Amino acid sequence: TSFGGELYQTAAVCGMAAAYNLDPLSNKIGIVADPGEYNVYGVLDAFCLGAAEITLAQTDVRVNWAWSNSNSEIEAAVDDLIDQGCDVIMSYMESDYPVRYAAGRGVKLIANAANMPELAPDDYLTGYHFNFSTHVVDKIRSVINGNFNPTVYRGDIAAGMIRLVNYSPNCKSGTETICTKYYDYIKSGSAKIFTGEIKNANGVVTVEKGQSLDASHIFQVNWLVQSVRKTNSFTEIIEDPQSSDFVIHRLFPGETETADTTSEPDVVVTAE
Repeated sequence: TSFGGELYQTAAVCGMAAAYNLDPLSNKIGIVADPGEYNVYGVLDAFCLGAAEITLAQTDVRVNWAWSNSNSEIEAAVDDLIDQGCDVIMSYMESDYPVRYAAGRGVKLIANAANMPELAPDDYLTGYHFNFSTHVVDKIRSVINGNFNPTVYRGDIAAGMIRLVNYSPNCKSGTETICTKYYDYIKSGSAKIFTGEIKNANGVVTVEKGQSLDASHIFQVNWLVQSVRKTNSFTEIIEDPQSSDFVIHRLFPGETETADTTSEPDVVVTAE
């Protein structure tokens, strides 16, 4: 079975919160993201489109790429965004390090982490995260009860598969009110986030005026929207990747694992 969430929906609400809390003298939002993240372009673009609900054509987003497992890359990416004058930084990485590091620099923060109040109590605005618990529990129960059927499932805001972190008391007055209205519109299906006309960063129309992308097409998005004014990559190429001895022993239906360790494994996966 496969399951995930339409994280771009909560990212759009976070984009609105970021734009609403901008310093009008800077008007720049920064994003530090891992290029290997789940639906990374869909999430980042939705965040930008949510911000544009506030700042319209003046929306100015800077994206820096870095790997989640490299603190040095993260630091360089965050420092560069701050040097560019970004007043709010959004993190989309499999690491809480960018949140903790950026908090030390005193910049306002949003990230895909449920514990934002713990990570950056004085600097966070809100956050967005998956909530897999209900779906996983239901699947486990179906296995126990013998009625499990493999499925492909993507839950949205309405299904509770994705959630927002409570807004910080440090948010500008009115943040929760305006963002909650947008959240409710998305939840009810009244607001389609990817509704045209939308242009990519090269000025090419990717969604025609009056058209909207559904979830299946959003998960195929491989471009950044026009409001992304600048991108940098801080990812370093590993010239000599290290192999591992990680092994998957595959059993077919009806087979049981034996104590025989002399035979060759069915599948060998070498991680690089």
